[in-house]
Amino acid sequence: MEKQRIKPASKFGKRLLIALAFVFLFYANAYSQNSYTFEPEAGQNFYVNDNIKFTVIIPNVRASQVQVNVPAFKENINFKNMNKSENLGEEGGTKIEIWYSFSKKGYYQIPRLPLTIQGKSRSAVFPRIRIKDNPANMSPRAVIVFSNGKEFFSDEPADFNLNVKTGEKLIFTIYLQYATQLINFNWEIPKESIFKQTKVYEITEIRYREKQYTDSYIPVSTFEWFTLAEGKIAFPKIRITATSYDGYKTDILFPEFFINSQKGFAANESQSQDKAFAQAFEKTDEARLTAKEVVVTYDDCVEISRLRSKEKSTISGYSKIKKERKAEEERLNLPSDKNEFSKGILYLYAVLLFASLLILFIAIRKKQMLPVMIFALVSVGLATQLLYSAVQFKKKYGIFTGGTLKSIPEEKASGLTELPAGSRVQISEETAGWYFVELSEQSGWCLKDNVILINGE
Repeated sequence: MEKQRIKPASKFGKRLLIALAFVFLFYANAYSQNSYTFEPEAGQNFYVNDNIKFTVIIPNVRASQVQVNVPAFKENINFKNMNKSENLGEEGGTKIEIWYSFSKKGYYQIPRLPLTIQGKSRSAVFPRIRIKDNPANMSPRAVIVFSNGKEFFSDEPADFNLNVKTGEKLIFTIYLQYATQLINFNWEIPKESIFKQTKVYEITEIRYREKQYTDSYIPVSTFEWFTLAEGKIAFPKIRITATSYDGYKTDILFPEFFINSQKGFAANESQSQDKAFAQAFEKTDEARLTAKEVVVTYDDCVEISRLRSKEKSTISGYSKIKKERKAEEERLNLPSDKNEFSKGILYLYAVLLFASLLILFIAIRKKQMLPVMIFALVSVGLATQLLYSAVQFKKKYGIFTGGTLKSIPEEKASGLTELPAGSRVQISEETAGWYFVELSEQSGWCLKDNVILINGE
């Protein structure tokens, strides 16, 4: 009798090993189908109407075994050229090079490129990229970057409200963009306030910069500002004259901008305002004076979005990618505890559920009741986890670039709350040009341009 029990158990164990081997092959195949990613060539500029090159290596196959299908068309994305060749590097395999140009600035997600590899349908994905205006064609402009991450451009109206308390230190740094030389720089000291220049950068020494086209921010000066009165106060008038790449001088003046000064120091405080302001002007740490070192910029938001998109779409190396993303967010003093729900978890639950159902089917055929009961429960649990994972994966998130959330999707609507740049927000609703975003208990409408999506495709 004992031998008769062992024999069916032995057969069941063999079938279980076969099923697990099938699971492994299935998962490996799923990974291979999603492991091809085009990378932009290093050192090139992402400018409007420039030809931008992307490259992908298909390992372990000859060029004759790879068929590249016609790229999908998408508005403002222009396919230019494509080349397929044997990869002569150490990796071997097939190298595919493709060139695109973009007719407008903005963020782009190039459609997947369909491939046929050894008779099997595959695809290669592209990273989300940002296309910028060519600096050589741009007029100089100035940018004010506040210590909370908000940016105020000389050629754009302010799209946010700034609230401060009387006696509270407001730190900001002025930058130039698309300029080769600073000719003139002056400002008017605002009434009922203390206004102090705390740092001057090299460009103010009226030296010519190397004529190298760039859209990088060029620091000019850092200021500290204390308001002494309550109410709506005009931002200091700042005037700049700079030379553009084509040699023309441009006068830069910021549009009118107001801040809301609210009650801060009380009149009956034992410490006088003068003493408080004197203490506030004590020597400040160099890192705090340089706003560029502590401010989360637009490009920082783009990078965080890229890393989180990579974390969400990855199937292999999740821990390494998550570590890279957390290091970047910690560098910018941003919360890093919220992880992205990886596509690999979806595949894992799907594969395990398939394997469990397969074993359940075998057990039913053999009328082995104990395995039937066990794997029936396992299958239900895995199906529940798969459904939950799918719901979590489909939730839409993005990185907020900073500003005020509105009560309704209209630019003139009243502001509800302000969120700092770099915030990871959930997008729960959208309408033409607007997202409704949520962060903890804060929520409201914002322009779609103020959110950089986290993609998991």
